[in-house]
Amino acid sequence: PPDYTCLMYVRRGAGVEAKHSPKPELSTPVDVHNMAYFEKGGDGIVIHNPAPAEGEGGGVVGEVEDNGKGVADVMILAGRPIGAPVVAQGTMVMNTPGEVSQAYEDYQRGMFGIPWDHKLDDASWVEQVAAMAGRMGR
Repeated sequence: PPDYTCLMYVRRGAGVEAKHSPKPELSTPVDVHNMAYFEKGGDGIVIHNPAPAEGEGGGVVGEVEDNGKGVADVMILAGRPIGAPVVAQGTMVMNTPGEVSQAYEDYQRGMFGIPWDHKLDDASWVEQVAAMAGRMGR
């Protein structure tokens, strides 16, 4: 929708390109393990994966196939901006200074999540998530 902002993360696939509808003449190349930001104002994104790397394959987040040329595995995050306050300190971004402090404390206690190895296959990623959930008592 025109009032949404959108992020696209490329997990697998080489040569992924995205076109945003307000400026369809512009193509944004997005390398593997990188993210693209799309501004508000469009009604869609076209994703094209013209030249997959050797051994690239599907995943569980989202797959885009280009006429049998290969598969790109992408994650799309989109939504209407909420206009909440933003407080940033170092690598942490929250809504209040207290939330930033709590995030640093959680990180230092090892409760901030799983360090993400971008090269994990899907089965290994599921194992890591399950192990972290067990560690947190979930």
